[in-house]
Amino acid sequence: MTSVEGDLEHKSTPVAHMPQLDGLRALAILCVLVWHFVEDANALHEFVQWGWVGVRLFFVLSGFLITGILLKCRRGIQSENHSGWWTLRNFYIRRFLRIFPIYYAFILSLYLFLPRFREDIGWYVTYLQNVMFALDNQYSVGPHLWTLAVEEQFYLVWPFLILFLPQRWLLPSILLSIALGPVSRLAALSFHCTSFSAMMLTPSNMDTLAMGALLAFLASNKSDAWTRTFSRRCLSVGLPIIVAYVVCHNLGFARVSKTEQSPAEWVLFVFADFGAALTYTCVVYYAAKGFGGTLGRLLSCRAMVYVGKISYGLYVFHHPVQEALNEIIFPRLGWQLPQSSLATFFLYSFVTFLLAAASWHIVERPINSLKHLFPYIHRAPE
Repeated sequence: MTSVEGDLEHKSTPVAHMPQLDGLRALAILCVLVWHFVEDANALHEFVQWGWVGVRLFFVLSGFLITGILLKCRRGIQSENHSGWWTLRNFYIRRFLRIFPIYYAFILSLYLFLPRFREDIGWYVTYLQNVMFALDNQYSVGPHLWTLAVEEQFYLVWPFLILFLPQRWLLPSILLSIALGPVSRLAALSFHCTSFSAMMLTPSNMDTLAMGALLAFLASNKSDAWTRTFSRRCLSVGLPIIVAYVVCHNLGFARVSKTEQSPAEWVLFVFADFGAALTYTCVVYYAAKGFGGTLGRLLSCRAMVYVGKISYGLYVFHHPVQEALNEIIFPRLGWQLPQSSLATFFLYSFVTFLLAAASWHIVERPINSLKHLFPYIHRAPE
């Protein structure tokens, strides 16, 4: 999700801005909006789980961008320009500036206006709502926030590995992290957890996060031709897995369930995310290099880049906007929601976009401008 480092243009940031990755963020958030806002389009939802598509793309993007930043910081540490702990401190401060303000503002609003939320506030304040959902085997308030908890838990550990592990351990550690995803999902099902509960937990999502990290590592340590060949092979393996998952899902064999699963559901659930991780690794590679043609123009156009920049706010606000319009605003005004699924999609999306844009310009961008006070690169005095 879109809590990844979106504004990489500052000189203090050791990663060049790649506008097509913002375009990918825009596509990812569009998938999430379609999944949640197009409520009665059964055929559309049955064919593709759009929320699953968007979230996994966000995870691969997060792993790629954050690991790319950390690897360049690591080279700075090795050249003795700055200390690892200094870099780690600034990394977390920058994460705080990017993510926490609107997240905690949203949590505060829930606490003030939704009494039933108050008994669970501790889970959300500590970014453990995904664990609560897994233990309860169901969503609670703010169901979409589980992905933010997964990313924050990833950020809590990953910088230590990338910045401080010996160089020879980096690649094995990333590969083990990729394997942790399907192994964790299999282990969870083996211990009679449901696929829903398993999906909520960070270890079960590590293959998508760590495949993005692997791409960043290879781009940093291998030739571009080698990395390109690797990305294409990822696509050749991952895409058939996704196709098989989609087909089996439509046949009723691959559904995220809150009850017991059949053996076929086990296999599909364990390996579907891995297929998505492989496929999106190739997509992210080509977007980082720059797609050509119509797709490249689409991903790099100003509108898509802008939507990608505000995608974090779009993600945080989209679910409460839908609930507020459905349950509070329209009923109190005596209005009826449009009957057309397409019309309600545009209504929800328009209001969410206005709120996210206001958040970006009034709150997020001014706070993000403080990042220049906490650069990744620290030059020792002459």
